[in-house]
Amino acid sequence: RFHEGMGFSRAKDYTPADGTPRHIYCNPAPLATLERLCAQPAAAPALSPLYDALAMADPDAVGVGIALYHLDPPDEKGSFRTEVRVMLKWRHPPLLETSPRVEGASRTPLDVDGPIRAPRYATNALDVDTTQKYAYIDRHDPPDVATMQVVLKGTFQCRMDLRAFPADVQSLPFRHRMWDSDPDDRRRYFRQLCHADGTPWPVGVKGDIESIECVFQAPRCQVGLDPVATTSFLEVSVASVRRTGFYLRTVAVPLATISALVITSAAIPAEDYGARAGQNTGLLLTAVAFLLIGNEGLPRAAYMTQLDKITAGCFMVIWSMLIAHFVGNLLEIDRELDLIITFCLGGGMLSYVAYKLVGLEVTYRSAVATRPPLGSAAVGAQPA
Repeated sequence: RFHEGMGFSRAKDYTPADGTPRHIYCNPAPLATLERLCAQPAAAPALSPLYDALAMADPDAVGVGIALYHLDPPDEKGSFRTEVRVMLKWRHPPLLETSPRVEGASRTPLDVDGPIRAPRYATNALDVDTTQKYAYIDRHDPPDVATMQVVLKGTFQCRMDLRAFPADVQSLPFRHRMWDSDPDDRRRYFRQLCHADGTPWPVGVKGDIESIECVFQAPRCQVGLDPVATTSFLEVSVASVRRTGFYLRTVAVPLATISALVITSAAIPAEDYGARAGQNTGLLLTAVAFLLIGNEGLPRAAYMTQLDKITAGCFMVIWSMLIAHFVGNLLEIDRELDLIITFCLGGGMLSYVAYKLVGLEVTYRSAVATRPPLGSAAVGAQPA
């Protein structure tokens, strides 16, 4: 895609003595290509959202890829702990003059604090430590392409939206924004690392990363221009789908079961209002006590979540029965009308609760089925 966007077409393929296939590309009208790129400077970065060290000639382009060692689900404040390895590749033309590459070596070490002009960038980290940092020239890359690897361990930050809790999907971003206080860094821009055939560089997972609280899914990659710093950014986001089963079993279904028992008050004669009120009040107090106990492990949000709506529906079932029986006692309605009101009102409210319960499970299963699990290739880098 990069070659086609730059006006090149494949002219010849051949395999030399070393057995590595080579492809020769030809641009029949380079001046026309330059004029087209100069006429649309804002669209030029979108021609190649991926970085290929063998094809990317621009020294201001920086390829970024990540590999995860560990990842925890986010807490209610949006903080999540992780250990991630960041790989950066960029072209540094002076390396052609100094020729530091050691023939036959898989890697030629470089001084990370030396004259290689390592990109400086900011992340969305709250509190992290750099456990490793080194630079080198890879034998598979051109001699003027430097590679740096950094291992970060600590806490990152994401934006939490709990309106769909407990079937919410949170995006855990690893955001890299180019430094904005240096002209050399402001001129650089990020691209997602890719293989020589143009496929995205897979987000490496060093071992199985699983959680009993959520399901981690394949990440998405986005590149663009930061609206505040006006420098390039690259964001790799891992989707975290919360498992709803635990909250359904421990909170939602027990509350729905308690509230459904108000239907049994229909067996008590309407004349015995005291017994009816006593039973329904006991169910209401039981639901309140159960909710106070189960509320300890629930996130605290300033807005209503889906679980809050289910809880409110359960309380409305019991409260509506208390009010209906009170009004029926005042009006001295007959037995048949009393049963109709009890079953219709209680059944309608319980249907709403059941609809919400089923909806949570369907939402969870749909979210899990929409994207592959973590460890698959990132969904292609898209310009912002």
